[in-house]
Amino acid sequence: MNIVVWIIIGVIVLGIISGFMNYVKKQEEEKFKALMNSDPKEALKEITKRLREELARDLSGISDKGGYFTSCIDDYEKNLSKVAGNLIDEDDENRITAARKLQLLEVMFKLQELYEDKLYDSVTDIAENYSIFSSKKDLLIKALEKKKDMEKANEFIDYANELKAKMGDLKAIIDFYGFSDFNINSNAYDEILLNLNNIQPQSSDEESDKKYRIGIVYYKTGKYDDAKKLFMPVADKDNKNKFMLACCFERENNFIQVDRLLSELERDYWKDYDDTMMGSVYHNTGIAYFTGNQDVKKDINKAVNYYRKAALLGNIKSMAVMGIFMLQGEIDGTVVPRDYFKINEYLEKAKIAGIQQAIDTLEQYGVDDIIVNTATSKSVTYKFMDGHKLTAPLETIKSLQLMHGLKYKAFKIADAFPVEYANNITSFDELMNGIHLLYTYHVAQMLQWSVKLLMCYGIDSYDADAVLDNCEDLSLLPRVPVFEQGLDRIDNRAEELNIKLAYAQATRGKWVGGGFGTTISGTIAASIKGSIAAGAMNVGSGILYGIKDSIAGAIGNAEIKGMTKKLFENPNTIVEFNNAVRSACLDVGIAVQEIIEHHTSIKFMGVKSSNHGIAFNHSLNPFVYR
Repeated sequence: MNIVVWIIIGVIVLGIISGFMNYVKKQEEEKFKALMNSDPKEALKEITKRLREELARDLSGISDKGGYFTSCIDDYEKNLSKVAGNLIDEDDENRITAARKLQLLEVMFKLQELYEDKLYDSVTDIAENYSIFSSKKDLLIKALEKKKDMEKANEFIDYANELKAKMGDLKAIIDFYGFSDFNINSNAYDEILLNLNNIQPQSSDEESDKKYRIGIVYYKTGKYDDAKKLFMPVADKDNKNKFMLACCFERENNFIQVDRLLSELERDYWKDYDDTMMGSVYHNTGIAYFTGNQDVKKDINKAVNYYRKAALLGNIKSMAVMGIFMLQGEIDGTVVPRDYFKINEYLEKAKIAGIQQAIDTLEQYGVDDIIVNTATSKSVTYKFMDGHKLTAPLETIKSLQLMHGLKYKAFKIADAFPVEYANNITSFDELMNGIHLLYTYHVAQMLQWSVKLLMCYGIDSYDADAVLDNCEDLSLLPRVPVFEQGLDRIDNRAEELNIKLAYAQATRGKWVGGGFGTTISGTIAASIKGSIAAGAMNVGSGILYGIKDSIAGAIGNAEIKGMTKKLFENPNTIVEFNNAVRSACLDVGIAVQEIIEHHTSIKFMGVKSSNHGIAFNHSLNPFVYR
């Protein structure tokens, strides 16, 4: 026979063999279908058995000292994902394949554990898109279509999300492992890398995102060179990659590159960074330029600029640094513009975080953690571009620091008021009977602190009564005119309905005059425990009790009840009372300023008259640069 005949015979034989193999495969599929219809749980066991046989063959060609990896095939209790991470070798495709199958085997073990006769039908949607084996998709869907045990089903759904991640679904990986734009919540880095490498990108965008996520994992594990190789090629076109590249250089102490990249990001006005990470990069770059280490030339201006940016992003260490720098006013001959409010805010937060420098500074220059003294011992000269100079005498700087310390304390007390209001005032009745006491309590805090402040300046002849004598009228009602008008409207309507109410009249009697400026010993000792102001302000333990009968009589009227409810629930009501606390505390501060002016050489600027006597001028002071 010639060669042509032999070729024909060979083709026929191959065809017969191929047909036989297809027949066998089809028969196996039919058996699986039959088994799935009769006993889906057994079908899953059969899939698992075949997977274990495949793994045994794969592992036989891999160096496996002591048969450790092979033994895991039958060990249900093993964390096979972790084992897979130990098995993987990026230079050995066979080990990568075996590692992926180990992950799949863990999935099958979990399926068998969770699977009972029926499962929750929403799992079908998951299975349709994320089947374990594409060739067994229909079988798996049938195994999950039926319903029974909700608890088991929901447990499986949670696990299915993990399954999607292990099958190389990018979105599932991002969700399951807690990827943010620049970080990861999970520290299962080997497993994450394995799953990211399982991804078969469907678009160029998905390919880019895959590389970016792998770069983040490398960054988190300290493989900065590997991370830079992924970030650098696209950094010029994508600011997220540029930011992560800067983070890598920062970890390597290459601050020249960090400075360059941060400058480029700022020129693009890019703000989509992670505040915590960017704050840390800014802070460490500030240290580098402040000390002149890490191959960068010392540059105080640049250092202060980076510290300031870090503090604005909430970096506590930079807050401590900037608080002290601004308090001093200059560093190594470089002027650091003061922001008197920020000094207090930053040092207070740094103290709460336990930073010792902030604690020591507040103790040295403050009263109860409010900075009122300046750290400088000389005048400060401001130089302008046109050659002119402005010199602020030391006494001026002292007065500004003290004035803003008083203002900061007043604002801090007022900021605490809404929380106390929400916790203690839950109805109109409680508002009418309790707001004056709450108002008085907060103003008393300002008085208590003010007496301590005066003592720090050697002025020990003023107690709370004496400070109040120097204050304008601190009565509550004139400070809440809109609320007063609301009471008038309720009273007028009640009168039309022949209901004796007189809310406004009662409040005028209780919230004006006698509330402040009249010493009634012991009237508020119980409500303001330990306060220096106890006995200095008349709150009256029975606020508005004289109209309780009237309230009770009117409360039954639906219209009046609706009006009081509307007034109480109006969001402007709490705002107005909060502003009343703030203005009263500021007025106490002005009284303290006048006392200090009278007894010391310090003279204050930046105050003006208001409807309630004197209040702080909220416009910028010419010596305050922001």
